[in-house]
Amino acid sequence: MAADARLIDAVIYKDLRAVEELLEQGANPSATDKFHCCTLSWAARGGKLDVIQLLLNKKADATIADKWGNTPLHEAASAGELAAAQLLLAAGVDTSATNKAGETALDVARSRKKRIPALEAALSAQSAS
Repeated sequence: MAADARLIDAVIYKDLRAVEELLEQGANPSATDKFHCCTLSWAARGGKLDVIQLLLNKKADATIADKWGNTPLHEAASAGELAAAQLLLAAGVDTSATNKAGETALDVARSRKKRIPALEAALSAQSAS
C-alpha cells in the first residue's frame, strides 16, 4: 500500500526513475489515490508521455474512473494534452466512456476555455471508428 502511494507521488512529480523503481518493487501500476484518481490519470493530466507508456506497458488499467467519473482520457482532454490523449487512444481506450456529468472526453475537450482543434479532431476521429 505504501509503495502505491509513493508511486502516485512519483507520477505526479513526473519522476520516471522513481516510477520504474517502484514498479519493479511491486507497486500496482493501476494504483489510485483517495479520490480514486489512478496513476494513468495523473500522468495524462501532466502530459508525461514516458510515464504513460511505461504504465501502459505494465498493464495499468486505462478504464479506471475517479470519483467524478473521469478516466485518464478525460484528464488528458481536460488538460489539453494532445500527445497524452493520442497515446491513450493508440492503446485502445474507450472514447464513449462518460463521467458523472455525462461527458465523454471529446465533450470535455470541447468545453475547454482554450480549445485545441487537433485534440478534438483526434478524439472525434477515434469516436467515429
